[in-house]
Amino acid sequence: MSDINLDLITSYNAVKNNPNEVNRLLSLYHKHHSKDYYYKVKNKYSNNPNEITAKFIYLNKYSFREFIESTKMDNLLKHFLVNATLNSTLHLE
Repeated sequence: MSDINLDLITSYNAVKNNPNEVNRLLSLYHKHHSKDYYYKVKNKYSNNPNEITAKFIYLNKYSFREFIESTKMDNLLKHFLVNATLNSTLHLE
């Protein structure tokens, strides 16, 4: 798989290679979801592929219109979406 969006490629590989860990992190994000927590996740930097993937999915789910507006995770212009829901367990396998 090739793409210019490094976060998308990282996410594809993390879900393929370690879906249980990505799911665990998403469950944690879901459990703590709030406006403040959203921005905490958004501003957190990580080199861990599983954390990058969970962040990528979480921000896409809860961001305005549920899509990425930029290819750079750290420069996303996101708006918190209060009514969005994220399943506590996703089927990533």
